Amino acid sequence: MGLIGTWKKYTYSDHSTETETVSVTYPDDPSFGDLAGTTVQQQRPVQVETVETFENAYVMISQFYAIRDQGETDEVYFLDYRYNVYASKAARDADFQNTIYSEFMTKAEDVVFDGSQDIAAHCYTKLKALRGFELLTDD
Repeated sequence: MGLIGTWKKYTYSDHSTETETVSVTYPDDPSFGDLAGTTVQQQRPVQVETVETFENAYVMISQFYAIRDQGETDEVYFLDYRYNVYASKAARDADFQNTIYSEFMTKAEDVVFDGSQDIAAHCYTKLKALRGFELLTDD
């Protein structure tokens, strides 16, 4: 199973000259010293968004972990997964290590599994809801 279609990769970088003033509110926590509980104005570089579009991309979840939370209930799991993006399904079939992008989604969510769900299918559903993955369909 995988996802196929148009995938968009969004990256962000600091603008080389433009800055903006943002308000930062620090928690009322002694570890923040004199800034604890205050709001200050800070100058930061403007973030520049870059979009790369990959037509006919193929996305595959290469691994996932559903780790049982040892808290209040045995049915809650921390879900981590890694996905790989390939230039095409043919590129993936030719060499599964030849990815154009790979990311590990750690602590992606806390989820309740009762043993009847397909965890991989759940991960694919979550991926399709992310920005950049909206144009991908099940393969």
